[in-house]
Amino acid sequence: MRRATRCRGRGCKRAGSESIRRVGACALIKSGYVSLKKRLLPYRTACISIVIGVFAVVLVSVISAVGNTMIEKELDSLGLDSIAIGTSDSGEGESVLNEAVYASVTSVPGVEASTPVIMDTGTYRLGAQEEAKTIFWGISQSAQNIIALDVVHGRMFSPEELNNAEKVCLVDESVAQAAYRRTDITGKTVMLELNGIADEYKIVGVIKAGSSLLNSVTGSMIPNFIYVPYTTLSFFSAKNGYDQIIVKASPDQDIQTVKSSISHTLDTFSTAEIPQNFRMNDLFNQRQTVSSIVMIASAVMMLIAGVALLVSGIAVMNSVSNAVQVRRREIGIKKSLGASVPKILLELIGDILTGTLLSVAVGIFLGSSLLACIITLANLPYRCNTLLLGIGIVAMVVIALLFGIVPALRAAKMKPVDALREE
Repeated sequence: MRRATRCRGRGCKRAGSESIRRVGACALIKSGYVSLKKRLLPYRTACISIVIGVFAVVLVSVISAVGNTMIEKELDSLGLDSIAIGTSDSGEGESVLNEAVYASVTSVPGVEASTPVIMDTGTYRLGAQEEAKTIFWGISQSAQNIIALDVVHGRMFSPEELNNAEKVCLVDESVAQAAYRRTDITGKTVMLELNGIADEYKIVGVIKAGSSLLNSVTGSMIPNFIYVPYTTLSFFSAKNGYDQIIVKASPDQDIQTVKSSISHTLDTFSTAEIPQNFRMNDLFNQRQTVSSIVMIASAVMMLIAGVALLVSGIAVMNSVSNAVQVRRREIGIKKSLGASVPKILLELIGDILTGTLLSVAVGIFLGSSLLACIITLANLPYRCNTLLLGIGIVAMVVIALLFGIVPALRAAKMKPVDALREE
């Protein structure tokens, strides 16, 4: 009985000692927090300025990265890393862009993917929907590697369907949604009327709605698009030949070299008796132009961030000067007790650095959290220009130290009598 009581007493002692340790740790943390708050209180204006400056840098870094990502994605979807081959519009005779030209262009070294493009207009009837206008695009299965044709349901055309000019098609998401209030309608049939001929086509895939080199031609005049094999559209269309041939060069090839080779190949189809007026639109140069504009916009945003940092730095300098004035009596007492100039200076710089780093952390947290919420609600990918953010943070810390070291050094060099007298 005594042994049990003794064990219970020891357990109580252990629990009591652990409780005392927890209370002591909490008291120590609270004491440290109060001490840090007291030391940084004179620098509150500087800390607020740093938070605002870092918030501006985070804002610019995220907006710049997200904007560049979206623009690059849009440029990719527009096929602006490819070459579009067409002819001078004479309005007479058949197009010289035929199967022989397409085969020759495809065999040029450095060509990664290519597709003929035929465009025609007509009508379609799907489900219970009334007859509506549409634009037919005749393409090959390689078009998926050149322009934005994201197949969300089903598949692209097969080589057999292209070779046999079968009556199959892919429809845009908006077409499926309007007819069935859903997007997965693969396997259903749609009535297409082309060049006065109406027939049923099997839907083998659904294309994600979005920008592409094809629908950028028409804008929003006719928002419905239906894609069929170019061989099928060539057979039923009133057109002879192709409207364009779009070629994409391999990433490891110089696009100008590939363009020169294509031009040389096209020259073989032109003779003195029958001159052929081919024209090539180097969309890669247009992409470079757009990218240059984006770089200029990014530079302007970086300049704005730099101005925000400079303004924050000036506010930090004024705030540190005022904080030093507040602590003159404290500095005078410490110097009268034998504190050296380097010790006073290091203490003041340590306070400035501590406040700066805490403010930077708060600015990053607030900016990232707010922008993450906004970008998530806007259904955009979250990106951050880490290089710009890193430069901005380092610049903010350096500015705070440079602008704070001058008043700190002036205060550290004060004579104790002068500090106490002015106080």
